[in-house]
Amino acid sequence: MDMFNELAQHLENIDDFKEFINHQLELDMEFLSRAYWFNGQQVSIVNYLIQQHDKENKNLIEFIRVILDKKIDIYLHQPFHLLLKLGKVDLLPDFLARLPSFILDNGLNRQVRNDLGFNITYKQVLSSYDVNGQTILSYAINLGDVDTFSTIMKLKLDINQASEIKLQGGVTGFLQPLQQAIAANFPEAVSKLLDAGACADNLSLDVKDTALLLAAHSGAIDVLKMLLNHPKTSSLCQKELNYRNNDGYTAIDLLCLRLQENIAPKQALQGIAILLCHGATTPSTEAFRNLLNKHRVDLVKAVKSYTIEDNHSSLPFLRASHDKNNALHNIIYTNKTWSYSVKKFFGISDRLAFKCEKLALADSNKPELDHDEKLFAFFVKRYKESIKRATIYSPWSEMLWHITTGQVNSWEGVCQYANEHPKTRTARIVAEMTKKQPEVYVSLMEEDSLIEQSLGSKL
Repeated sequence: MDMFNELAQHLENIDDFKEFINHQLELDMEFLSRAYWFNGQQVSIVNYLIQQHDKENKNLIEFIRVILDKKIDIYLHQPFHLLLKLGKVDLLPDFLARLPSFILDNGLNRQVRNDLGFNITYKQVLSSYDVNGQTILSYAINLGDVDTFSTIMKLKLDINQASEIKLQGGVTGFLQPLQQAIAANFPEAVSKLLDAGACADNLSLDVKDTALLLAAHSGAIDVLKMLLNHPKTSSLCQKELNYRNNDGYTAIDLLCLRLQENIAPKQALQGIAILLCHGATTPSTEAFRNLLNKHRVDLVKAVKSYTIEDNHSSLPFLRASHDKNNALHNIIYTNKTWSYSVKKFFGISDRLAFKCEKLALADSNKPELDHDEKLFAFFVKRYKESIKRATIYSPWSEMLWHITTGQVNSWEGVCQYANEHPKTRTARIVAEMTKKQPEVYVSLMEEDSLIEQSLGSKL
């Protein structure tokens, strides 16, 4: 018997459909509980209707309600899994409405049906796996819809139950819901799972990725940012900034790999910038360092974007780039290349250092920026303004090249140069900045930083 060919003939008229269903139930009381052959699979009546339903072109919700009103076992054949898998979330309210009301009130441990003769709870049924190894919660994460996910979370299912998930690149592994939401770059789900107490320190995949490594591995930049700033994970991620997985990669290495392979390069640079702003060390391999040097202008732009959009300090990045013993210094400042020699010959200086110090100006009112760092940032600003105002200036100015190549990147270095070269522009600016009444000067500096409007000008 080809049940579904016959059933399809009754999907034009709701009254005709009701008559057909009632007639079949008279013939067989288990009609709606059975599964029938359809395209090589065994499918229940309600699941067939879910498959055929199309909200816009073939809306079968009234026909599905007819079946639901027959008090069918809505756990049998896992219709919840199917409708979430197919993304037919407009059907979800009707199925949820058939759940016992106590389920939303910590009643998941009650038995589904005592008269069935076996002990199984609502929680076990709703947390069950389908043939694809997926749970209701994992399908809700796959959808990436905040409202649907929030609705499923209200069922209070096991938030640490793993499902077999296929990731980018064809990698398959068992991931807990939090890990799945991280890999899917679904920050709203990550936040709700963390707030609900999901396990945040568990490792994932064969390479033993931490949550932060998994976010980097997946290019999940929104989630990466959330993990570093969420109260439930910020301290943990800070400790694991430079943790290496079984392949020997750190989070920043994994993002460099994506940048190298041109996989969403803008997002990869954004993630690298975020990690550097939180104090991550630069990649250990020369290839990755050279890669970042190649993209250093965009990297600084990404740092600026993070400081503006998330109001996060750039100080860890700035201090690392100022440190001549830190690899980031040679990434940001270039003075040993053939192109540098050619540019210097023609008096074309690199101005990225000025843009970096603008980042410090945005942080000038934050307590973690010390006084000398403020002074150096404002010196660089005034030095640049002095050059702009000058009718004629030498593009080979020694201090200009010292700043742009990172050879002088501290207030102490500026003062030392001013003492050794008392007739220079540098010395004049230092003299102006170190006049008496320093409290007035500091006040003016703070006012000046406000005028900058937290890096309002373009890089």
